[in-house]
Amino acid sequence: MVFAVSLDGGISNSTQRFFILYITRGGAELAARFTATLLTFVAFATALLYGLGSAISWAVLSLTNVPLELQPDASYLLTHIGLLIGLILFSNILLGYLRAINRFRTIAVATIVAQLGYVVAIILSADHLTVRGMFALALVQLGLLNVLLALDCAPHLIRVRLRFLPWPEVRDVYSYAWRAQIMNLSALAILQTDALFVAAILPIEQLGYLAIAGQAASGIRSLPTFALSPLISQITRRFGEAGLASATSLASLQNRRWVLLVSTYSVVTVTTIGLAVRGWTGDYRMVEVAATILALGNAVNLITGVATAYCRSIGRPGIEARYGLVLVIGNLALSFPCTYFGGLIGAVSSTAVVQLTGVIYFNRVLRRAIPTFDLGLSQIRTSRLILVAACSLALALLSLLLPAKSLTALAVVVAATAVPVLVYILIVRRKASGLVYDG
Repeated sequence: MVFAVSLDGGISNSTQRFFILYITRGGAELAARFTATLLTFVAFATALLYGLGSAISWAVLSLTNVPLELQPDASYLLTHIGLLIGLILFSNILLGYLRAINRFRTIAVATIVAQLGYVVAIILSADHLTVRGMFALALVQLGLLNVLLALDCAPHLIRVRLRFLPWPEVRDVYSYAWRAQIMNLSALAILQTDALFVAAILPIEQLGYLAIAGQAASGIRSLPTFALSPLISQITRRFGEAGLASATSLASLQNRRWVLLVSTYSVVTVTTIGLAVRGWTGDYRMVEVAATILALGNAVNLITGVATAYCRSIGRPGIEARYGLVLVIGNLALSFPCTYFGGLIGAVSSTAVVQLTGVIYFNRVLRRAIPTFDLGLSQIRTSRLILVAACSLALALLSLLLPAKSLTALAVVVAATAVPVLVYILIVRRKASGLVYDG
């Protein structure tokens, strides 16, 4: 499913931008046609995946070592996975429109309601839950999410007719989307390449260790990224209304603020994530080390958050796509030998090295392509970061006095991470708000 959703033709990365541009230019008709075009694509893709479900199931089960007792359930999931993917793609269209009109609170409420419903249903049916039952609940959850999102999109959806975008607009969308698709591929490479080679080369329990480490590192990385969708809306709207120079000035300001705050968050979380994993899962040294390395790679990648959002907003996804290609090629080239010779730690280290290399390359390309954009690296103060990280680590080490895999130990680490970061943010808030906007 991860592969199929990632290979969505760039829909997830394109909808928000083009909805904003059409709405900013007063193009309600174009926005409606854009929706009709996307819905037709999603309907076709869903039907194709569902129709090929049996073939997909046979191919996947032939290439993997799924235990015999799990094969019937695995076959069922793979055969019907097209339905789940279709609902996810449909929600991406609705989410893109709602983000374009700044309805982020609506998105949050709909997501929380759907997730809570899913969790409650699982808890209530825990004693009788099967894999097929969980799949059905996932369909219901996504269906509920889409209904809630569609209700908020109703004024727009009632304008939609079976009229597609004019061909010049389709060309523009396609030109943007296929480059955006490369970034989806890079995210897929970061998330899945290590898992593929670890599963193929190492003992199966190593895959479980990687899953835990990856989940912890990805969860920490995801928190700041919730701010990027509003920033994309803000920068894209400025680009549509006032042009490139004004959008660049605004993006530079937001990037300086982003780097100032995210660098602190990243350094502290990288320092304490190993102890957090201990409190969450118990004493698994390899998992703690793997999570720390993955978090370090993610931290470097996270610094470019506003810069990549800026590239999308001004219609220059090619810059980001070149960055994505470095990540894809680097992961594919290094993951196998590093996993073979270095085991799990070698696998995650290769990913971190590729992310660092990719960021260096991206910054060079962006500086050369748009020299007026401020990369924000001057906001990184090494001595301050070391001080904050040391304070967090000193507090987090208190968790070692508590039993591993305990809520108390985890809470101590979370507090040790959050408190110094919040204090630092309060201290630098005046500086962040005082950074100059020169547009």
